[in-house]
Amino acid sequence: MDFYTIQFDDLANFESAGIFVNNKKWKHSHRILSSFEIIVMIEGVLPIQVSNTQYRVKPNELLIIPPSAEHFGFEFTTSDIKFIWIHFNCSKFKINDEKSLFLSNIENSSIILPNYSNKLDVQRIILMSNHLLDITQENVNSIYLNLFLNSTLHEINYQTQKILKERQLSNLYLQPVREFIRINCFEDIDLGSIATHFNYNKSYLSRKYKKVMGIGIKQQINKFRISRAEYLLSNTSLTVQEISSQIGFNDEKYFMRLFRKNTNSTPSEYRKLYSQRHFNKE
Repeated sequence: MDFYTIQFDDLANFESAGIFVNNKKWKHSHRILSSFEIIVMIEGVLPIQVSNTQYRVKPNELLIIPPSAEHFGFEFTTSDIKFIWIHFNCSKFKINDEKSLFLSNIENSSIILPNYSNKLDVQRIILMSNHLLDITQENVNSIYLNLFLNSTLHEINYQTQKILKERQLSNLYLQPVREFIRINCFEDIDLGSIATHFNYNKSYLSRKYKKVMGIGIKQQINKFRISRAEYLLSNTSLTVQEISSQIGFNDEKYFMRLFRKNTNSTPSEYRKLYSQRHFNKE
């Protein structure tokens, strides 16, 4: 995997953004752009070749195409497809592999963007992208757009650096626990069932997980659930009760209290924030 690095003092400039939707067979056109393009996949599978590498970008995955890179669809889509796209440019950037990132020690001076990732919390990036899409529909100045774009890039950078650093930790044995929580968080799981699954003592697992991951197990479960709720509120018409049940809460009122505590807004207020979108089919 390659990474694009942009100096903190080299602010990126917003060009355009939108949501691409298509419910027919479609193949990405052949393009060479002078700007970066971020693709955040929401639905379907996008078969796309960038330079000499082919990708099948799936939901909750992110692809970043650099300037001057030839890219095109290498086959037709086979199902409905939906993704967010963002174009931006910056005056200079570098391409690094993972090894060179750590050898150059640039994590404190540069934004690090992966060319492709299926490990990021893409739902959080989708939410920030949705806000960016909303403000493009309003008469705002370019400074505001650029600042929010760069905030989104910093979010991608933060998550990317966190993943890279976690790979270096000697305590990577806890990563399967986090992955188990992520996959099963919408079911009836708790500290006891997780400890039993991994044959850990409950108290030991609770202490160790919070120390290494910086968050308690119950909070980790709720964080994944609230993140999913944010996505469902901004991208579906499901009721609050339906969302509450779908993400693992039997008590709708408890879900609403927890949601407000984590987002400083009610589910209904949150949904209203994302009412405007820019859709395209070409």
